[in-house]
Amino acid sequence: TTMRRKGILILIGLPASCKTSLSRYLESTSSKVQEQQEEEQKQGEELDNSATNMTEEEQSWASRTIVHHVCFDDVYFDEVKRGHLHAAIENEDGNVAYGQKQTLEECFISDKFEPGTWKRSRDVAIKRISDIIADPVTTETTRLETGGDSGHGDSGGEGHSKRLDKDKLVIVDDNMNYRSMRSQVVQIARRRRVGIGMLYFSSDVDACQTRNKNRKPPHWVSPSTIAKMATTMQPPDPKKFLWERNSKTIKIPKPPTLIQWNSVIDYGWMDSIYENIPKDVEAAERKEAIIKEKDRAATHKSVAHQADVAMRKCLGPRVKRLQDHFKDKKASDVKSRVKEAAKEMGEIRKGLLTRIRASKDEVSQLESVAKIVDKVLVEYERIIDELVNKLMR
Repeated sequence: TTMRRKGILILIGLPASCKTSLSRYLESTSSKVQEQQEEEQKQGEELDNSATNMTEEEQSWASRTIVHHVCFDDVYFDEVKRGHLHAAIENEDGNVAYGQKQTLEECFISDKFEPGTWKRSRDVAIKRISDIIADPVTTETTRLETGGDSGHGDSGGEGHSKRLDKDKLVIVDDNMNYRSMRSQVVQIARRRRVGIGMLYFSSDVDACQTRNKNRKPPHWVSPSTIAKMATTMQPPDPKKFLWERNSKTIKIPKPPTLIQWNSVIDYGWMDSIYENIPKDVEAAERKEAIIKEKDRAATHKSVAHQADVAMRKCLGPRVKRLQDHFKDKKASDVKSRVKEAAKEMGEIRKGLLTRIRASKDEVSQLESVAKIVDKVLVEYERIIDELVNKLMR
């Protein structure tokens, strides 16, 4: 027997914007309702569910949906723990964690972030999503292999192997601040012909910082990480990217307000996920690449123009210095030396402009065009001042 429908729900938002809280709520709700259904079947009578405070719509959704929660943080924590254990075994002097005397908790502090481990953990999580979607049935083996016992993966409970007539929903719990990250998951949905939905958690940065203060490693992240991610966040843009058309935004209240998830979740929209199978991901990605290249070229053109204007303004004072320095020399010598110096400074300027125009580097969202121009100008002034001082010796 196969699952009835399959879908992927991608969560998008800053750290501490309540993504995992929602994931666990949906997972728990589904599990509770289906456990009650099984108990009713065993006893042959309907049990009282008035104490659950669930709406009829919520109960209906939970009764027919098996939730698989893939939490990228949990996968990363597992990879760090694995590295910590490996180091502890290998180091005979008792040092642990990358050869340093660190506790496991210290390994999760953001300033000890390991890019290699992070990249490896993301590959593991992406494969986990693909494996869950590919599996035609939910078995106990699948549940264990995908991390159900550690709070992520197929963690819906042992009874799921018996409930094969349910919809399968994989919740992808990660910041997903870059569109390219989400594209990886959408590609899985396209290949497997399953539906996709995106839920954007719109939360005030200060509110996320407040919630983050109450966390401890490994769940705590540095405030600078949250601040920086807020500047790089790319919310879904269904008008520009068709494969993000089935997206929804939920506004997360500031603490200490408690979130009543059953009044926030749109279960009608949740059901729409299964029908939205992406077909145009590759075309959208090509369009995105073209737009990105045009934006990059326009930005570099702007940088080059402003840098050119600024560097030209630097020439006058330097030429004046040389003229004043050589004023006691023959007029023809002064004119010749100054002319040669100005020509050399002009060539240096052209070289810097060529470098800017040819650059393939992205202009960081944290760095304005003005700041980049300032850096170029500082470099130019240093070079031409060295040239002027050399000529004046």
